[in-house]
Amino acid sequence: THHSDVVRQRGWLRLYGPMLRRVLRATDRIIATSPNYIETSPWLSPIREKCCVVPLGVDHARFTPAPVPFDGPPTLVFVGRLRYYKGIGTLLQALAMLPEVLLEIVGDGPMRNRWKRQVGELNLGSRVRFLGQVEDAALPELYRRAHVFVLPADARAEAFGQVLLEAMASGLACVTTDVGTGTSWVVEDGVTGLVVPPSDAERLTEALRQLMNDSERRLAMGRAGRVRVEERFTLARMVQGVQDAYEKALAA
Repeated sequence: THHSDVVRQRGWLRLYGPMLRRVLRATDRIIATSPNYIETSPWLSPIREKCCVVPLGVDHARFTPAPVPFDGPPTLVFVGRLRYYKGIGTLLQALAMLPEVLLEIVGDGPMRNRWKRQVGELNLGSRVRFLGQVEDAALPELYRRAHVFVLPADARAEAFGQVLLEAMASGLACVTTDVGTGTSWVVEDGVTGLVVPPSDAERLTEALRQLMNDSERRLAMGRAGRVRVEERFTLARMVQGVQDAYEKALAA
């Protein structure tokens, strides 16, 4: 199974690259989590005939839509590790152009202090909450008390975006970016959410504004996202996909 081929340290890449190439050449079957990642990977695209797609799955019985749509103030939610590739800096720039919108950031990581400083520089302190790391049991309710989920990744290190599945299962429309990975495959642009270019605060602002201003479209996308998860991204489908891949490899 090939989840990611991003290595930031060039020294490590010189050691890691030849070994990975040998392993991939000797492999009969390679599982990737999205077709996008196969096509944009310098390691997988030359041997795409060996690859099959088995996306990650989510417990869609645990993440469910709220019985009644959230009617609080306009609220965005982000869930994830606060790492360099998450694009929160761009999201904060977009939020500065959406004066009525609140943002809840769930998760922790090495970029937390930097992004907290940016919140202060943009005078967003009253509209952004850093909730830190939360218990898994608290996540479903955090999704239910938001209007839109946003994952503004700006690098291929965001290989899939499993939090998108959690948000879609929870009935949220999603806004994400096209970084050549699973993010823009999981979210169907114009159907279950909106996909914008990475590191583009203006396009991100416009996408968020569209969904915040059109509740009918937003709710329809949330319903479509829930259906997409049920049809494509359940844990049972993931397990079956892995089993099928192994059986085909053994039969070859």
